[in-house]
Amino acid sequence: MTYLAIIEPTRTGFTAYSPDIPVCSVKGATKYDAQEALRKAIAGHIERMKALGLEIPRSQCTAARLKLPK
Repeated sequence: MTYLAIIEPTRTGFTAYSPDIPVCSVKGATKYDAQEALRKAIAGHIERMKALGLEIPRSQCTAARLKLPK
């Protein structure tokens, strides 16, 4: 499974979340820390969903960088 991860800088490090899994939001001191924390949070959330017999959300989000005219 692959999910889009949004990683944003903060005053104290980075936050990360996935629009496909809105209940998972994490913090990290570095981009890598935030990304790994999100990977673990999503994996744990999916395991709990499986245990409860819930449908696992599919990745539907994409991202693009838009170049604006000058």
